[in-house]
Amino acid sequence: MINKNIPDRELEKLIQAAEHDMQVRASLIENGELQKFGYHPKMKAVHEENLVLLEDFISKYGWPIPSLHGKKAFESAWFICIHAIEHPKQMIQGRDSIKELLDKGEAVGHEYACIYDRIALYTDGRQKYGTQFWPSRKGWHLKGLEDAEKADEYRAQIGMESLSQRWREMESYTDENGVIEDEEARDLEFEKWLEQAGWRKALNQN
Repeated sequence: MINKNIPDRELEKLIQAAEHDMQVRASLIENGELQKFGYHPKMKAVHEENLVLLEDFISKYGWPIPSLHGKKAFESAWFICIHAIEHPKQMIQGRDSIKELLDKGEAVGHEYACIYDRIALYTDGRQKYGTQFWPSRKGWHLKGLEDAEKADEYRAQIGMESLSQRWREMESYTDENGVIEDEEARDLEFEKWLEQAGWRKALNQN
């Protein structure tokens, strides 16, 4: 479904919802709270509320299209979708919708790669494009990169920068420093969460 005439107020709701997500996250980081929980309940509440908004929007208008409705509205919809991490079905549907836009020539390669990789990590523990950086004892690292030698080729095919350039950008991030002391406990908690959220079951449907 393509709706060329989406009211500006409806697009603005998506933008405001995504901005609220970022504001809540920034506040939790500033207060040193974000890492106290595997999935902070305040972030979960925001993500759940935003997903309801996005699903209602899509049911009425379909996905916002960058060339028709502006990149910011599209990015906001993607941002909400990629944070719907306890809803495999909706994330997979979002990935597929973004792929359709990419195939039609929309400049959404970065967004597609990110949601593709996140779903791939959640289902089988590997990523293709190298978009998902995880904290470790030594700082940020790329978790489960499928083929390091081909990653730049995959990224270039959809208009993304090289991995080396992305690494340089990651080095400037100081909010959490990408450092976590107890990786083993984190990984065990993550595996438990994947099962509870339904991602292991989604592996057979992906």
